[in-house]
Amino acid sequence: TIYNHEIAQQPSNVPLALIQKYGRNFQWDRDIANNHTTTSSYTTIVGWKSILNQYMLAKAKFFITQNTNDRTAYANAAYKDGFDGYPLPTALKSYANPSKTGRPSNTYNPTALFGNSYNGTQYQRYIDNFGNAGFMPSLTFLLPHNTVTLGGLYMFSKDNSAEYWYGAPDVPMINGYNNAWDEHDTRNYADVYLQDRISLFDHRLIITPGAKYYMVGTTCNDIEGYYYNYGGTVSNTFNYWEPSFGVSFLATKDIDLYFHYGRVYKVPNISAYYSVIGKTPTPGAELVKPEYVDSIDTGVRYNFAGIKTSLAYFRRIFNNKFGYFYNDQTGQTFQYNVGSALYQGLTASVDGKLPFNMNAFANYSLTEAKYTSNFDAADGASVRSGEYVGDVPMYNLNFGLGYHYAGFSARITDHVVGSQYINTNKGAPAGIALHPYNIANLNLGYVWRPEEMGVKKLTFDFYVDNLFNANYNPYEYVQLRSAKDGGNFIAAQAGAPTFIGASLAAKF
Repeated sequence: TIYNHEIAQQPSNVPLALIQKYGRNFQWDRDIANNHTTTSSYTTIVGWKSILNQYMLAKAKFFITQNTNDRTAYANAAYKDGFDGYPLPTALKSYANPSKTGRPSNTYNPTALFGNSYNGTQYQRYIDNFGNAGFMPSLTFLLPHNTVTLGGLYMFSKDNSAEYWYGAPDVPMINGYNNAWDEHDTRNYADVYLQDRISLFDHRLIITPGAKYYMVGTTCNDIEGYYYNYGGTVSNTFNYWEPSFGVSFLATKDIDLYFHYGRVYKVPNISAYYSVIGKTPTPGAELVKPEYVDSIDTGVRYNFAGIKTSLAYFRRIFNNKFGYFYNDQTGQTFQYNVGSALYQGLTASVDGKLPFNMNAFANYSLTEAKYTSNFDAADGASVRSGEYVGDVPMYNLNFGLGYHYAGFSARITDHVVGSQYINTNKGAPAGIALHPYNIANLNLGYVWRPEEMGVKKLTFDFYVDNLFNANYNPYEYVQLRSAKDGGNFIAAQAGAPTFIGASLAAKF
């Protein structure tokens, strides 16, 4: 069982102009805007394995997880028109007074209690509590030239997310009074798979055909609230096959050639469901289709004199690709299909031992990601086949040098992320490229085995992230605004400066 509990002030994406004006550490003063977050989670896994006979191996695993998240976002109503010309990360609401039309039917009256709606929505409390439980059995047949595995998974998931508005820090959570939404979701996931590993010619030729059948059923229920004039429930079930096939051939004892093909499906997330609830007494149909990807990987691995190398080509063909529309006024994200895309490129790596207890590694990937169909984004922008997909680095380079002797270890690594195009908040390419950046990290460690007091091993680690204090933004997007509100601007997530830390772990 693993348990985790955290209390934190959650940072926000910041207008790039404010970072450039006030520096990389800029976040709004806590008396202007802040996010206080408390999260807890636990995961429990129980496994079983048994050799039934010389030809059969049985395994089973049961798991359960639970996550609770409670965040209160604050925005000072004195800054309802923005800070330095830009909106606060949490939008104050002008419409939280009881509706004259009776929909939504919330009875909270912020004007009566706090003077006006803006004052009465300065504190917005959001909860998201989700968990799942599942069972994974498998049966493996150990045959003379085959290893056949039959297995499956069943998982039940549930989620409750809700948001409530108030004019004071102690936000009540009362449906029909001050709720923006209160959503309850469930998802049933089941699959069964058959995988074969065929070994021929004294293990020089390995063939791995396989197939998996999925079934995913989802239900989303929202009650009436500020974001929903009407409550309702939407549900559906998807089912599909995922084939796979792989082959590897050991041409010599040092050269391995391989090829792999597989298809993977991804069902719509919950935002595709809640977006069709609330406008009419009867919810609309969920229209977002599952995204699926046909993947091809082929390459060669070559080992010589203790050095491992590889060179490969990959190709990812996306169909019904997902796009996302973020509404900065409500904080909601909606999912939709944007057509097809092609990701393809090359990867290369080298890893080897050096004299004096040292080792080195390097790997490089080159990626081209472009849309292969025309579509209209959520903001109405026309996207054409051949345009670059946003948020995909054109290249990545990692390299490092390590040392290990008598329990002591040292490692320095460098991570280079290439240029990438960014999107608008409505999922369309913005035509703007994010600058490349380079981060170096240092790690020093020591393992001590005291062999007393029941302690098997103590591991000490000292680490420095972003060793040379690189100034970079790992993520940006264009926030669309009308001209009367000041026009579009770029929002950014500033990279963390140099961070020094240490850890101690004990094994009993």
